[in-house]
Amino acid sequence: MLHPTHSAEIKDLAFSTHPPDLFALTETWFNSSTTHAQYQDCLPSGYHLHSTPRPSKSSTGTNTTGGGIAFLTRETSTVFDSPGYCFRSFECASITLKLPNTILTIFNVYRPPSSSSYSSPTSVFLQEFTTLLSIAATTPHEFLITGDFNIHVDNPSDSFASEFLTLLSSTNLIQHVNFPTHCHNHTLDLIITSSLSKLSPDISFSFDTPSDHYPIFTRLNILPIPHPEPTPRSFRRINSINIETFMQDLYSSDLVLNPPSSPDDLLSSYNTTLSMLLDKHAPIITKSGLHSSNPWYNSYLQAFKSFRRRLERTYKRTRDPQLLSSLKTATNKYHHLLAMAKKKFYSSLVHSRSSNPRLLWKTINQLLHRNYASPLPNSLPSSSIAESFCSFFSGKVATLRLSLQSLLSKTTIDSPAGTPSSTHAHPPSPS
Repeated sequence: MLHPTHSAEIKDLAFSTHPPDLFALTETWFNSSTTHAQYQDCLPSGYHLHSTPRPSKSSTGTNTTGGGIAFLTRETSTVFDSPGYCFRSFECASITLKLPNTILTIFNVYRPPSSSSYSSPTSVFLQEFTTLLSIAATTPHEFLITGDFNIHVDNPSDSFASEFLTLLSSTNLIQHVNFPTHCHNHTLDLIITSSLSKLSPDISFSFDTPSDHYPIFTRLNILPIPHPEPTPRSFRRINSINIETFMQDLYSSDLVLNPPSSPDDLLSSYNTTLSMLLDKHAPIITKSGLHSSNPWYNSYLQAFKSFRRRLERTYKRTRDPQLLSSLKTATNKYHHLLAMAKKKFYSSLVHSRSSNPRLLWKTINQLLHRNYASPLPNSLPSSSIAESFCSFFSGKVATLRLSLQSLLSKTTIDSPAGTPSSTHAHPPSPS
């Protein structure tokens, strides 16, 4: 997930016409040194991240490389606490979702390949995976097991794959993926359910990926998580106001030509007049949307994305190997263009604001996803806030006056006899 092209692909899927309700991810490469800004930068809008980094092999707890599993759930999802799992031969995490008509637990598994220093003997994996299956079998509701197993279940002559499939069969489990999920035409990524399950997985995949594994899409026979309602956003285009016309309307208003004599009426006239002028010159505009558009996403990127989608549709129809090669090249180029456009946009933004420290720090905080809570209350009426400000500063002035009077009295008492004392207190001159 930390790789820019991989996170860009995930965001593409999250903002597609039919975005997934849940992502089950493997090899996220998250570890204890991953910063909050890095997490937020690869997180698509409208989703929550549930990450389980790869555990450290050493007793010193030094950072690991590779591995790691995670889930992305919609912000509207109801997620229950799930236990942690510790296996030597594979990584595992689970998530339990409360759905409209059922509860579903999903187990996400990553088994390192035999070439990895984190791999274990196949006998250890089969023994530990049997333990996981026992845990899943005692789940009092529907469950699904998925992940990257790095087992060639498509190869009948592979003894390890045969033992694994026999284990599934003996525990009344079904493996549903029957197509290659890796660029070397092997089936490594699996979807497993109980033979009694009513989930009825409908599985498909896409070649449109920068990874060596193809993304698998699973549609389950359950009511989906309700999508959040679009959030309305209201604003005024203040910068588009014609200042000259605005001032003309202001000078011809009753606030200037015939101002009320009463302070309360004057305040009311002030608010009413300025509100009317704002509504006239910068009316309120309301828009709704699930997420804001990326400012670096331009028409060229949109056209290239459409070109890539056409390649994918053509390949699915013809299965031409040359088209597959062109599709992979176009996908890698598209995600490279996304990363470069984003980098160029923010580099230009930082450079343009380098002479304004306030705007520069605002931009940096935005890039690092730093959100600071407003120090101002948002639940009190405006009149109460004004009274609170008035009381606060009146108290400070009164306290300051008392301090100065006390200092003046002390100076008068401490003055030696015959020495005239000053009748005015002056602040000491700087040394």
